[in-house]
Amino acid sequence: DQGPAYLVIPSAIVTAHLDPKDKFFALKSDTVFKPGQIFYIIYSVQRPKTQGVVLIKWYTNNVLYTSASSPINAGANITGQAPMQYAKPAEGSVELDWNGMMAQRLYFVVR
Repeated sequence: DQGPAYLVIPSAIVTAHLDPKDKFFALKSDTVFKPGQIFYIIYSVQRPKTQGVVLIKWYTNNVLYTSASSPINAGANITGQAPMQYAKPAEGSVELDWNGMMAQRLYFVVR
């Protein structure tokens, strides 16, 4: 899903397969993970006009599980990454927000 802040965070991927030489580069997109497996959200922030905050919200069965934030300077061009691990099977999603507005939501399953 894309939200109103999509132009600030136009690229995001969920993966368990990182390039061993570049931990901010996904070798492929994944949507199915095993309990206990570590996987990642990798995203890019493209030259925001103002300073702001990327908020990463992880959901389990449509309930907020945990969140983390990262401040970003105006005009920055960055790639960010956050690891996740679910202990039990679940339907999940991860939402990327920019200054309180949704940019993207990605879906996955742990089984």
